[in-house]
Amino acid sequence: MAENMSACAKVAKKAQMSAVELFMAPVKQATEEASGAFKKAASEVGKVAKKATVKQLYYGR
Repeated sequence: MAENMSACAKVAKKAQMSAVELFMAPVKQATEEASGAFKKAASEVGKVAKKATVKQLYYGR
């Protein structure tokens, strides 16, 4: 009886972990995509800020 309960618990745990992985996969992908978008945006802002600073120093405004 105890062996059967132990085996059942192992199967349930494996099923639960598989379900968690299944639900977390899209979240992980979305997080990676958002991170990439933020990095790109930060890079673009940095480029624009650098150009603005150079123009300000050059033109004295």
